[in-house]
Amino acid sequence: MIPYDFQKLSPLDDGDVRLLKLHCAPWDADLEGNLLQRSLLQHKGPRTKLLGGQQVEILSPEPYDALSYHWDDDWPSEQEAKYIKILVQSEVYAIRIRPNLFYALRQLRSLSEEPLYLWVDALCINQEDGNEKSQQIQRMYLIYNKAEQIRIWLGLESHNSSKAIRFVEKCLKLDDFDRLVQDTPTSEHWAALSTLMRRRWFNRRWIIQEISLARNATLHCGKDSLPWRDFADCVSLFYHKRQDLKRLFRESSRFHNHPDYLGDLTELGAVRLVYASDNLFRKSKDGHITERLLSLEALMSSLTAFEASDPHDVVYAVLWLAKDARPLAVTEKKSPEPSADETESSMPIDFKPASPEEQVSQQTISKVSHTGHDDAPRRKSESLSHPQKSSEQMEAIVKDTEDIGTRKRDMRKQLLREVAKLKMADSESNRNWNHPEQAKTPQTPTMEVNRTRSLSLKDKELLRKTQVVSRLMRLSKHNRIVVDYKRSIFDVCKEFLKFAIDRSRSLDILCRPWAPRDASLPSWIPRLDNNPFGISQHGVHRRVNADPLVGRPGFETSTYKASYTSTAQVRNLHITGRSFIAKGFVLDRIKAKKATATAGIIPYEWIAAGGWNDTSQLPPELFWRTLVGDRDQHSQKPPSHWRRVCREAFQRRPDRGDLNTGEAVMYDCPSAVREYLERVQCIVWSRRLILLEELEDSLGIAPREASKGDEICILYGCSVPVVLRKYINGVPARKYERCDCWKHGCRCRDCSLRTAKPISRVNSSGVKIDTLVNQNKPDVYYEFIGECYIHGMMDGEAFGVRKGDKAHQQEFELR
Repeated sequence: MIPYDFQKLSPLDDGDVRLLKLHCAPWDADLEGNLLQRSLLQHKGPRTKLLGGQQVEILSPEPYDALSYHWDDDWPSEQEAKYIKILVQSEVYAIRIRPNLFYALRQLRSLSEEPLYLWVDALCINQEDGNEKSQQIQRMYLIYNKAEQIRIWLGLESHNSSKAIRFVEKCLKLDDFDRLVQDTPTSEHWAALSTLMRRRWFNRRWIIQEISLARNATLHCGKDSLPWRDFADCVSLFYHKRQDLKRLFRESSRFHNHPDYLGDLTELGAVRLVYASDNLFRKSKDGHITERLLSLEALMSSLTAFEASDPHDVVYAVLWLAKDARPLAVTEKKSPEPSADETESSMPIDFKPASPEEQVSQQTISKVSHTGHDDAPRRKSESLSHPQKSSEQMEAIVKDTEDIGTRKRDMRKQLLREVAKLKMADSESNRNWNHPEQAKTPQTPTMEVNRTRSLSLKDKELLRKTQVVSRLMRLSKHNRIVVDYKRSIFDVCKEFLKFAIDRSRSLDILCRPWAPRDASLPSWIPRLDNNPFGISQHGVHRRVNADPLVGRPGFETSTYKASYTSTAQVRNLHITGRSFIAKGFVLDRIKAKKATATAGIIPYEWIAAGGWNDTSQLPPELFWRTLVGDRDQHSQKPPSHWRRVCREAFQRRPDRGDLNTGEAVMYDCPSAVREYLERVQCIVWSRRLILLEELEDSLGIAPREASKGDEICILYGCSVPVVLRKYINGVPARKYERCDCWKHGCRCRDCSLRTAKPISRVNSSGVKIDTLVNQNKPDVYYEFIGECYIHGMMDGEAFGVRKGDKAHQQEFELR
C-alpha cells in the first residue's frame, strides 16, 4: 500500500482540522477509514478546496469523540507492524500506527454499528510536520471542548484490570466503604486498583488538558468501561484513606506485611490528575471553564509527575491551562530584519495569532493598510464586508480575553468600552450604508488627514476599528509563548524561564525541577532529575530527593526570605549564548561537608557536627531546627515540642548508628515522632550537612553535589541561599593555579580576575613600551549547584552580615 501523504492529500488551512471516519467491520478485520477535513470556524458561505485531485467542500465537523491514549515508546518490528487503511476516492493509502492505538481503534469500532467519527492526534496531525504540529497545538482547546466526549483508552485487559473496575463500583457504595478499607481480604482488590491507577496513561502530560476540557469522558480498559467521574470519585476516596490502607497492607501476609506496598499516593498520577482537573479551574454548572487559577510557573512546578514523550511538550502541553499564558504558533515565511527588542527576546519575528478572530483581524489590518496606496477604483466584489461584522469580531475577541493573564479584568473593561463605541459606529455606518447622502465624514487627527484623504467613508471607519483590534493583539501578545517544534529544547526552556521571571520578579524558579532530563542544558535550568519522587520499575512512587526549599509557587508569601524584599535583576539572556546573569553577593564558603542522607538515612557524623554530644539530653536548637529547615509542614515556625520529639526519634536508632527515617515512619511510632520525621525527610533526603568558613556558629543543608570551597550566595530575587561553584578557564576556582603577575607589582588576592591595566616598562634596548599585565582575561563563570538552607540566614539576616560591604556585591554569570 502507498503511504498516506498528508501534505499532498489533505493540507490544512488555518482553523481546519482532520477527523477520522472509522468504518464498521468485524473484530479481526483491517482498520479502514477516511480522513476528513473540517473547519472549526464559522463561515458565511460554503468553502471549497482542492483535495486529492478534486474540489471538496469544507464543512463543519460532525459530532465526534476525541481519543486520549498513551503512545508506545518504540515502534514494533516490520513483521509486527500495524496499519490503518485510509480511503481516498478509489485509492487506498496506509498510515502506520503503534500497537496501543491499533487495539484502541479496534475496540471502539466494535462498540458501534455505524461509522465512528474520532479525533486522534497520531492520525489527524501530521507528526512529521513541525509547523503543522505548532499550529494544531493552538486548536487543542477547541478540539477537546467541542468533542461529544473523550474516550480514555488505558490499554488491553491485564493485571486484574477487570477486577479493579468492578471494585470501583463497590467503593462507590459508601455504606460498605469503611469495611473495604478494614477487611484484610480486600487488600487484593486494592492492589488491583492501584495497579490500574499506575498505568502509563496516567503519567501523560497532555491528559491534564484533555480531561479538564472534556464535557464528558468514558474510561476504557479492554472490553470494560465506566464513566470517568465514577473513577475519579473512587480515586479521591482511595487517596483520603491512604493511612488506613497502610495499616491494611501491614496486616496482609499476602503482600508480605509491607505497609508501603502502594508507595507514596500523593504523587500517583491518577491522584494528581483528579486533583488537577478539579482545582486548576473555576467551572460553570455545565462544566465549562470560566477561569484559570494558576500561573504557568505554578503549573510547571506542580505538574512534574506528568511526563511528555516529546521534550517540547513539557512546556507546550500546559499552556492552555495557565491563567497568564497562551500558545502562539510561528510561521515559516520570511520576515524583515528583527528589531532590537525582538533580538533580545530571541523570539521568532513573524507570528500567527492563536485565535481565529485575531487572524481575521490581522488580515483586515493588512487590507486597510494597502487601501491608502491604491488609487485604482475598487470593484464592488472586492469591497469590504458589511460594517456590522467588525463589532461581532470584537465581541468574540473580548470573550477570548477571558483566558488572558492576570490583567484580564482591566483589559476586558477597556475592550468592552471600545466595543460599545464600535457598536455605535456600526449603527451609524449601517445608516450611512443604506442612506449614503446622510453620511458624515468621521473626524481624524491632523497627522492622519493626508494619509486617509483618499479613503472611502467605509474604509476610514474600518481602519479605526482595526486599530482597536491591533491594540488588543499587542496586549495579548505579551502573554504568548511561541509553539515551535523546530526550536531547540534549550530555547524552549529559556523562553519559559524569561516568561516566568518577568512576571514573578523572582528567581525561585531556578530551584524547582521542571525541565526535561537533558544533560546538555545549562546548570541554571533545573531538570526533573531532582524531582522529589521517582517511579520504580513497578510504577510505585517513592521519595528519591528532598522537597524544594523555595516551596510551591502560587502563594502570596514565600517560605523563606533570604534575599529580603529584593527582586530579580536579570539581564536579557544571550541570543546564542547559554549564560544567565544574576546579581547578588557571596555570603560564605563551604568549609566542610558531611556524608549525604541517602534514602533519608541521617548519618551518625551529623550528630557530632551539630554539637549534640549527649543524645540523652535535648538537642541543640541549631541542630534540630536545621533538620526541619526551621519550618513545619505548613511553612510556619515549628512547634517548640519538636525539640523533645527530635531526641525521642534519635533514641530509636542503634547505638552509635545512623537514623533510618524511612523505617521509623513506616512502622509503629508515636504520631508526634512520625510528623517530625516526615518533615525531616522533606528537608534532608539526599542532601548533606555543611559547615561554613566564616559563619562558624551556623549549620547548613546543601545538595549532595556541593563540595568544599563552593560559595554560598544570596541572589537578589531568590528566597533561599544558593550554592555556586566558581570556574576559571573551565577549572574549579579552588584548583586554579594563580598566575605570576605579582612579579609585575600586582599584590591582590585574586589578581587573575582583575581587569588588565597598562604598565610602562623599559625593555632591554632602553625603549619605553606599554604592556598589559595578564593580557588574556580569564573566563570566569559559575555553575548553579542548587539551593541550600543556612540556619539563621533564611529571613534576610545575610544583609546585616554584609552590611556596607559593597565589594561583595557582584554579577554572577551562570552557565
